[in-house]
Order: sequence, then C-alpha cells, then structure tokens
Amino acid sequence: LALASLKKEFAGKVKLIYIDPPYNPDSAANTFSYNNSFNHTSWLSFMKNRTDQAKKLLANDGFYCVAIDHYEIFYLGVLCDEIFGRENRIGVIAVETNPGGRSDSEFFATSNEYFLIYAKDIAHAKINNLSLDQKELLVYNLEDNISKYKLVPLRRTGSNSTPDKRPNLCFPIYYDVKQNKIYLEKKQGTTEIMPMGSESIMHVWRWSKEKILKSINDIEIKKSKNGYAVFVKDRIKFEKKPKTLWYGSKYDASSHGTKLLQSFDLDGKFSYPKSLYLMKDILKILTNKDSIVIDYHAGSGTTAHAVLELNKEDEGSRRFILCEQMEYVETVTKERIRKVIENNSGDEFVYMELAKWNEEWIEKIERAKTGKELAKLWDEMKETAFLSYKVDPKTINANAKDFADLS
Repeated sequence: LALASLKKEFAGKVKLIYIDPPYNPDSAANTFSYNNSFNHTSWLSFMKNRTDQAKKLLANDGFYCVAIDHYEIFYLGVLCDEIFGRENRIGVIAVETNPGGRSDSEFFATSNEYFLIYAKDIAHAKINNLSLDQKELLVYNLEDNISKYKLVPLRRTGSNSTPDKRPNLCFPIYYDVKQNKIYLEKKQGTTEIMPMGSESIMHVWRWSKEKILKSINDIEIKKSKNGYAVFVKDRIKFEKKPKTLWYGSKYDASSHGTKLLQSFDLDGKFSYPKSLYLMKDILKILTNKDSIVIDYHAGSGTTAHAVLELNKEDEGSRRFILCEQMEYVETVTKERIRKVIENNSGDEFVYMELAKWNEEWIEKIERAKTGKELAKLWDEMKETAFLSYKVDPKTINANAKDFADLS
C-alpha cells in the first residue's frame, strides 16, 4: 500500500531501492512471522508483490539492491531475474557481516550475507568506484617526481600467462646494467631477460612491446637470485572498482550495527541492524549526490542514517523515503532519524502513517448499535467507500427490507 501510494509522485524518479527484508532461515534468526504454515511460499509471494510495485518507482538508470542470506538466495535470485530480467543482474556481492560466525548454525558457522543488485535497464547503468582506505593507500610506499607508487612484476601469472595462450607477449627485454637502460632489441653489453617463472616455466609479459616503449620510464629492473626481475610502477589510485567480496571490521554488524543502535538509547528493540559503513558504501556505489533512495523494509533506519552521514561528507543532497509496517517504527526507526538529525545534520524529515480508508467503515460497523445505524452506514458506503468487485450493491439493496424487519 505504501509503495503504491508513492507511485503517483515518484514513479521513474528513484535512483536506488535498497531493502533488507525479513530473511526466512530455518533457525531462531527467522524474523518472517507472516505465515508459518506455508513459510517459504508465503515469503516468496510477500517478496514478489512488493518487488513488482518497487520496480515501477525506479528511474531508467536506477538500481534495486536486496540483502539476503543463503537460505533463500537461489529462490530470490530467480524471482528477481523474472521481474527485472536476468540480463539486468549486475552483481551478487558477498559481505562478511559476522566475522565470528553465527553460533546457532547447525553445520557451518554463518558469517556472511549477500546483496543481489539489479539495474532497471543495464544499457543506462553506471556504478561509482570506492575510495581506497588508509591501509590500502599505505601499500603505495615508493615515490618519484610524479606520484607515489608500488612495484608490480611485469611478468604475468595465473590464467593466460603462457606463450601458447599469449604468444605476442613472450619476447626478450634487454638490460644495460651500466647505463641502467632498457631495450627491446639486442645491443652490445646488454643482458637478455625473459619472463621465466618458477620451476623454469616460461610465462609472458603483462604489457606489449608498444606499451613498454610508451611507458619505459615506469619500468624498473632489480637483481634477483636467477638474474634480473622486471617491475612496473603501479601509480597510486584513490579509487577502486568494487569487488564481489566485501570484508573488514567496518562491515561488522555487531560493532557498527547493534552497538551503534544501542548508543542512541532508544525505547524499543530491534534485531540484526546492518553496519552503517556497509550502507554508506552501497550508497557511494549506486547513487549520485542528488539521488532519491527508497528503503521499504526500513528496520532501524540505517539507510536514512547513512544518507544523512554521506550527505554531510560529500555535501550531497540525497533524499530518503523509508517504509516500515512493524510497530518499532515509532520507538526505534523514527526516533533514531530524529536523533541523528538533531546531533549532526540540522536536516529535516516528515513522518506520516497511511490514512485509513475502508478500515474506518469497519470500525463504524463494529461500533453500530442498531439496524438503523447500519442501514445509514450502507447508504454512505455506497457513495464513498471502496467496494470489492465481489460486493453487488443491488443484491444488498434488495434484501434491505428483510434486514430492517429483523428483531
């Protein structure tokens, strides 16, 4: 209902829909309490109905990102493939959110979760890079007059690293030790260097002859136990392409989810909040500074918190829309956002509930004391209520006299 009510104003305008829905594991961690008799099929119907509505809100360059664990990932993946199109699935990310592993797991100690990421239309999809953290920047421990750099072997390893696979990349490099110069043609007084790997297996170079000549100032030769080794200067980069495996202390849901939530001293309780830093990285990759973000399984409000924090960091103007149907929305979700804004951003948000419609008629019917009151309500309902197609007003009108004559 909430998603449908947003359609008129926001259809085609949302950059990112992120959800952390109730998982459906066969364990004490199951937070899906809608229908335990047919839990799996009920859960899939629950997800499908909402995902169908959500897709209509996405912009052409928008993304749908859903968190899930291993119990339902295969079924959710097929469901999302059906709704968004398999060709629009751009990533399946594994994130270590519980480094210690879950103690109630029967076999393997579950330590990670997944994110399925779909583009509304892959032809318009473009993701952002992530910034390198301080630990990654320290690897660039050398510096010249151009920039900091690290040395990387020019010899290729791994797949497609032998002459039978890449014959054009297997050639000698000639090194003049005295003048510290590199050539690709044999000259007097030079030493031949081939891309020989361990156990005397011939490999190939990473670069072609043309690229070596073009970037010859970025090549260094170092003495090795078998002669000489060739390295290239990998210059410092401040951004990196996101990988499909995310790990590190900042993604720990206990330290940066549960404990962070406790620090707000909220009245209500909420289980399994996501790490704030995990959510910020998702926003960095999948949104722009002026994006609209929707989270219709808002939970404790981590998405809103992350939007506000990221806006403060990069001077963005992202906006969030959260939806939540559980009662902790009053004591946890709303209050957390209010406290974040009071403490940090000076921003603002609007909180509202869906207006009652037919629920009002139900309440009036239940309060009615006489047949006359019910008859009057029926006349009013014919004019203003939303009647199901199963209800035939003519049949009810025809029986109204019989009803009125009852004791």
